[in-house]
Amino acid sequence: MIGIILAGHGGYPGGLLNAAQMLLKDIRQMKAVSLLEGESGESYLKELRDALGEVEDGDGTLILADFVGGTPCNCATQLVTESVRLIAGMNMQFLLEAIVSREEINDPKALVQECLVSSRLGFQDLSQIILEKRKEEE
Repeated sequence: MIGIILAGHGGYPGGLLNAAQMLLKDIRQMKAVSLLEGESGESYLKELRDALGEVEDGDGTLILADFVGGTPCNCATQLVTESVRLIAGMNMQFLLEAIVSREEINDPKALVQECLVSSRLGFQDLSQIILEKRKEEE
């Protein structure tokens, strides 16, 4: 199964992991790696490498970083290979799709593509939809 590492600042990775566990219960091969205030890039990269060793079983790994250009994402670039894919801009929609879809998709690149489609569909201006629906009902 494809492993998943959540890489980001402060409590964000752990919070996302906790929320996913609340919804999906038993989640395997997934680690949250938080960059703490004052932590060096060297130290953080070591934590990422350790996490990769824990979640990688030969099928590949997705590293989901909070945003492009931040230390977690920059450190994770050093771990990228054909089987270790790095995605910036992690969110709950992408994460849930990755957790569920990795049961059937065993190619990291294909899993990323599936999750990107789902994630894009999850971004909606619900205010606009609600307002239009209310207008139709008048």
